[in-house]
Amino acid sequence: MFEILSILGSLASIASLAQQIGLSATSDGRPDVSDFIRRVRASLTPAQRNALSIKGADEIVGVLIIDPGLLKEIRKQIEGCIERYKKAMSHPSQAERSVADTRAERCVCEFLNKIKRRNDGELPAGQFRDWWKSYRCVDDYEY
Repeated sequence: MFEILSILGSLASIASLAQQIGLSATSDGRPDVSDFIRRVRASLTPAQRNALSIKGADEIVGVLIIDPGLLKEIRKQIEGCIERYKKAMSHPSQAERSVADTRAERCVCEFLNKIKRRNDGELPAGQFRDWWKSYRCVDDYEY
């Protein structure tokens, strides 16, 4: 029990530090936390790292290792794959729609795997994970 309280205290200290250092903003206005997260991970003790491996805790601390600018560019590429897929789905030929389906899966999954390779084997929560499920992606790389 004491260990859990200690870890929670550490997390509160980390949150306080984040406020004190004034995180810079990315080009889209969101806080740029990737460097901060790397520094926090490096400063954690093994016990704290183990506690953060509890399901859901990694969402708090280990969200992004990947460069935010690179993530933004990869997102644009994925959105392009999806737009091409939408256009192809209006094609009158069933064969063309079937080919478009396969191409979309390959395209989206290729870019999602790029994110995972640059982000310690993890996708950021939200839309990226939804795309992974929707396009039936599989890992193409051992992390």
